[in-house]
Amino acid sequence: MDRQKNKISHMEAAHGGYAPQIFEIGPLGRWLPGTRALARSKGFDWRAAALVALLAWLPLPLLALISDGGYGRVTASMLSDWGVHFRLLLSVPALLFADAFCGARLSAIAAHFHIPEIVGEENRPALEALLARTKRACESAWVAAVIVIAAYIITVVLFTRLPLAEFPLWQRGSAVRATTPSGWWHVIVSAPLLLALVMGWLWRWLVWFWLLIRLARMPFELCAAHPDHAAGLKFVGFSVRAFVPIGFAVGAMLAGRVAAEVMRTGAKLETFQYVLAEVVIAVIAMAVIPTVAFSLRLMAEWRAGVFTYGRLSSGLGQRFEEKWIRAGRKLGPDMLEQTDFSAAIDLSSYVANVYDMQLLPIDIRSIVILAIFTAAPMLPVVLVGAPLSVILDDLAGVFF
Repeated sequence: MDRQKNKISHMEAAHGGYAPQIFEIGPLGRWLPGTRALARSKGFDWRAAALVALLAWLPLPLLALISDGGYGRVTASMLSDWGVHFRLLLSVPALLFADAFCGARLSAIAAHFHIPEIVGEENRPALEALLARTKRACESAWVAAVIVIAAYIITVVLFTRLPLAEFPLWQRGSAVRATTPSGWWHVIVSAPLLLALVMGWLWRWLVWFWLLIRLARMPFELCAAHPDHAAGLKFVGFSVRAFVPIGFAVGAMLAGRVAAEVMRTGAKLETFQYVLAEVVIAVIAMAVIPTVAFSLRLMAEWRAGVFTYGRLSSGLGQRFEEKWIRAGRKLGPDMLEQTDFSAAIDLSSYVANVYDMQLLPIDIRSIVILAIFTAAPMLPVVLVGAPLSVILDDLAGVFF
């Protein structure tokens, strides 16, 4: 708890004493015990997240055992369904952990606009009102109700519309769909819970996108020559790596689906390589797209900086040549001690920053990190699905 308080105090110091919890508490947060711990600034509650995941998963094998009267076909079908294991034991905790990880980092990025060097005293009230409105949108009870209702509607529609063959034995039983107790628990609890968590983060993503659009329209002071090559907005690009838990959750859903298909039908892993690439690209696009809100602002800043610093460098360059080159001055050993040379070097570095400015405040390393964590859940599937001889041959090809 002391560690969490120190973290909060450091955040407040970094953002001028302003560190609101904007994105940590989503629309479902008031109902989830792990998120309530975040609301009380006690950090992420792993036990609560584990409890939610077990609530969704543990009744499935227990009810399968009961309906079988012991280990039988339904239990075997349930235990061999890697898709449900990945979704409930990996994706659900990852989406809950995103409240503390992704939510806290998005909040910190939003609060960073509050520092005097960016916002200015005259814009502070408007910014605080915008952030307060964003927080209310994230925690909206109306949105929570819509998400829960939509989750159940989608679950029921998929349950009634999908062909019987699409359901595993542990859900549909031997004759009609979802006659087993495990199937009913999955329809009533497990599937709607996962779907609601996904939609809850989709809503927060939309709110994050809306916030960046509104922030991009505010009259902040930017600097085209900033060394981050993004006019001082590079910190916004670090939001990409904040979506790592969500990318991991999406990757786990895909990995579970692939593992289930490989185990059930004997499909080759190579069949899914393009699907994995598409999912990774989609997750990266989801994280990067909100930063596009600043592209027009950065383009205008770059255009103005090119003219301003270009004119300044031209004037200094002409004076430098007149003084040191055209005047025919003899360059002695003390030449490097002259302030004219250091001034020219300093200005050239500023001008280089302007001309190298990015039109999107993104960080390539963050994109790589997000891609790795999104694809990471596929690693155990590859190790299990690929023959050991193939893996050893590939390793031999790398080292020899």
